[in-house]
Amino acid sequence: MAKQMFGQWHKSSRSIGGNDNCVEVSVSTDGRAVGVRDSWDAGGPILVFTPLAWSRFAAAPPAPDPR
Repeated sequence: MAKQMFGQWHKSSRSIGGNDNCVEVSVSTDGRAVGVRDSWDAGGPILVFTPLAWSRFAAAPPAPDPR
């Protein structure tokens, strides 16, 4: 999916608070995809989910912190 197919990007609420692992999320202009990208590399690759896959991913419990 072309990068121009995504609308406005929004920083993930889990990326706020001094965490260097920042991601942004956007819904495609046709509503058929959800894109996730590294906010530090806005021109880089976009991981694309279907809306159903994204909702399942976002609802999953977080993994334990390995530290």
